[in-house]
Amino acid sequence: EQALGTVTGVVRRQPENLPVAGASVRLSVGGPFGGSRFAQTGPDGVYAFPAAPVGAYQVAATTLLFPGAEVKASGILTDEGQVATTDLSFTRPLVGEVQGRVFLANGAPMTAGTVRLSPQRADSIQTTVSITGFYTFRNVPLAPFELVARPVSGATAGKAVGSIDFDGDRETIDITL
Repeated sequence: EQALGTVTGVVRRQPENLPVAGASVRLSVGGPFGGSRFAQTGPDGVYAFPAAPVGAYQVAATTLLFPGAEVKASGILTDEGQVATTDLSFTRPLVGEVQGRVFLANGAPMTAGTVRLSPQRADSIQTTVSITGFYTFRNVPLAPFELVARPVSGATAGKAVGSIDFDGDRETIDITL
C-alpha cells in the first residue's frame, strides 16, 4: 500500500503579500505512483492536494493576473500522514507612470508627433502625442530614463531625462523642441 500525505500552500502576489484566488496549481510526483494532479486556489489563495504519494514532488502555479508566468517549488513527503506546506509567490513588477506635454519652440503644443521613452536596462517604448501635445507612458520600470520627442515632419527633436524611483511613482515631464 502506498504511503500518502498532503501537499498544501498559499499562492501570493508580491510585493503586497496578497493571496491569489483562482490560480491553477499542478502537483507533479515522480515514481510508480506519480503523475500530475490539478487544483485551484480558493479566495484565500490556499491550495491542497490530499492523498499525495510520499516522495519528491513539484508544485507549479499559473494565474490570469500574470499571463505566461509560472512559479514553481519542490519538496519531499517522507511519512504517511505528513502535511508539507509549499507556498508560491508571483512578483508583480515595480512600475510607475510618465506623462507630460510637448511644446514647440514658440510655446505652442506639438499637435502631431511621437515621444520615445528609453529606460535603462529595458526596451524603448513609443507613443503618439494627442492634439493638445499630451503624452503618457504606463508600466514604466523603476530606472532612470530618457525621453525624445519628434514632430511628424522636421528634424528638430526635444529631449528630457527623468527617473521612476518607487512603485507607483508618477513623473510629469514637459518637453520643448
